[in-house]
Amino acid sequence: MDPMIELCDIIAKRPDQFRDKLAWICGRSPQLENLQNDSPRASRSQLNAVIAVARFLSKCPHSKDDRPISVLLEFIRAVPSTLRRSFWPQSYKFESIASFYVEFLKYVYEAANGSPDLASEIAEYFGEVVTATVSGQDSNINDPAISRAFVLALSDDFPPVLASDADQLIDHLFQQLTTLVPASQGEVIPGNSEIAAAQANGGSSYWNSCVDQLNFINDEGGAMSKQVVASFEEESLESLEKQEVVFKMLAHVLEKVRKRDWTEQGQNLKSKINAKLSVYRAAARMQIKSLVSLDVDAKTSKKLVLETLALLVDAADACLLSQWRKLRACEDLFTSLLSGIAQVAVSRGGQPLRVLLIRLKPLVLAACMQACIVA
Repeated sequence: MDPMIELCDIIAKRPDQFRDKLAWICGRSPQLENLQNDSPRASRSQLNAVIAVARFLSKCPHSKDDRPISVLLEFIRAVPSTLRRSFWPQSYKFESIASFYVEFLKYVYEAANGSPDLASEIAEYFGEVVTATVSGQDSNINDPAISRAFVLALSDDFPPVLASDADQLIDHLFQQLTTLVPASQGEVIPGNSEIAAAQANGGSSYWNSCVDQLNFINDEGGAMSKQVVASFEEESLESLEKQEVVFKMLAHVLEKVRKRDWTEQGQNLKSKINAKLSVYRAAARMQIKSLVSLDVDAKTSKKLVLETLALLVDAADACLLSQWRKLRACEDLFTSLLSGIAQVAVSRGGQPLRVLLIRLKPLVLAACMQACIVA
């Protein structure tokens, strides 16, 4: 562990006693005037200081010292500049850059969760930063690999964004999905007028058509099923990985934005939320079907099954706690997740089934709690 990180942990236990040490770490961070240069650069020690400050705030989110908060916010505003290779020390390899983003965003996420006031300050800047990254602004000067590393880290730990930024961000993410899905998946399947209309209209209805196409997989051996399977086979592994990241980011954005922040948009918003929930349902079904039919060694299979069950149970729990849990699409997603969980567990049996029963207990209690609240 870097000595500065160790010092940070000591300070976090007694912040009032070590204010001078905290000030020293903040002083080692990149200065505002340098971050605002046309071509900012950071040294290894400066980057270590940024991580130390973020780590401190994750442990002391209610700190009354403004200096670490200023350091954090200034660096968040400078994130677009970090997407250029020239920002990083020459000795930094790509793995080091990716690790920095993972660690930094983890601490920012934890700090925001620990303090509503700090979360509001972070949200003031973060939505704009993420939107600029996802929309491809300055893509001609940004390093694609570094941009992907940032987005990948973001898909795991997503700090808060303003409601006003969230809708725009979701639109950009859907555009990303549109470009990632092979053209053959957008082709009209004969005899299905709804999908034809969806392709003509685009947008959310297009993704509803994708859900319909996934339903055809149940028609084993049929012409429609073969067409859809063929379209999946055309997708590259890289494309599928990108889709996974986009789905995860969409879920994060929906989690961050409260329903009451969007009430003025009325029925149009409700339609968009229903479409997004349908997309998550389709993605979950695809994951479940892939896992059930997976032909790998026992050790790998066990690991994948346990990880997938954990994710599906967490997703089902999120449905129960969601602001949109009373929407039919959310209920359908919840039902689909439970059905998939059972399908995966029963198909594998043994330990996964025992683990599932343990994980289902709090889920059942949460469902009962919701029923009591409604009653």
